[in-house]
Amino acid sequence: MSLPELFKSKICWVVTAVVVLAIVIGLAVGLSRSSAASVKGSLLVKTRSLMQVHELNDNEFSTIVYEPVYGIVAFDAYPEKTVYYTTTKPSGGINSSANEKYPQITQYTTNWTTTALAVDYVNDKLFVLDSVDASLYVMDTEGKYYKTITNNLKNPIDIVLDPYERLLFVLQESSILQIDGFSVTEVVTKSNLKALTIDRSSKTLYYSTSEFIESYNYSSKDHTTVLPRKVDIPSLAAIDNILFFLEVTKTTSKPLPLRTILKSCQLTNGICGELKTEYNDDTLQSIKKFEKEILSKANPCNEKNGGCEHLCILLSDKTTTCLCNEGWKLNKDNTTCTKNA
Repeated sequence: MSLPELFKSKICWVVTAVVVLAIVIGLAVGLSRSSAASVKGSLLVKTRSLMQVHELNDNEFSTIVYEPVYGIVAFDAYPEKTVYYTTTKPSGGINSSANEKYPQITQYTTNWTTTALAVDYVNDKLFVLDSVDASLYVMDTEGKYYKTITNNLKNPIDIVLDPYERLLFVLQESSILQIDGFSVTEVVTKSNLKALTIDRSSKTLYYSTSEFIESYNYSSKDHTTVLPRKVDIPSLAAIDNILFFLEVTKTTSKPLPLRTILKSCQLTNGICGELKTEYNDDTLQSIKKFEKEILSKANPCNEKNGGCEHLCILLSDKTTTCLCNEGWKLNKDNTTCTKNA
């Protein structure tokens, strides 16, 4: 082979290699984009006066609650149906969102200082955390009956729920409690706990402290350090192996001395990968996953209220228990109720 022919041959191989490399990179980018586009969940994003659904695939926002006078405090959602929330309005009770997509349900008036809500969308119950009275309540979604589960909490902050496993978790300042019916077990002991979220698909809790984001798998009982992070992280949400969190840092700017950033990371074997900044918004206060669908509502309480006169509660061993409205007692038949004398 002559030198010119050899030179042309080498150029041909180089060009071919470049083309192949470009195709590989293009496929990788395409896979990355399709992976990002396959996120099934949405974020519920709360500012002081607004609550929005953030559709992650198309980066669109839709406002579902607007409270310009009384700020929003606690909130949780029934998949694709209703958002329950409380405001700073005195005796404002528990409200539900009202627009065409999320129809309004009754407003519940209570004397609670509600700081956190968790919706049991399998058994149609609301769990309500009152941080002032350090109490946890359960009520039906019609607001007809309610019962105190415990009034012995210590500096409670938030609650999350796995309705399929029938387990509730309470975040306190220095511990996380697992509640199954009236049975309470401490599963995490840490100081300076800040925020809590749940990934029901992997049965994992993610929580933040002043130095880390960590996780606890309530099936395997494993604890993992997810991300060392010495900043204030007041809110978390896990969606399809992506962890979203709010990061608050101090600035020298006025009148807002704090900067709030929504960040995310891909979880690989439970560990955060490269951090991504979603957007900056100093009005952000908290986020939650907005479930897209209910996998199954089949449970014994759906059949004639499980035989209970007032409240039918699901337990993790797949059995049920009947509870009576506050001020009533359960009769010996364990199903009917009698008002206290």
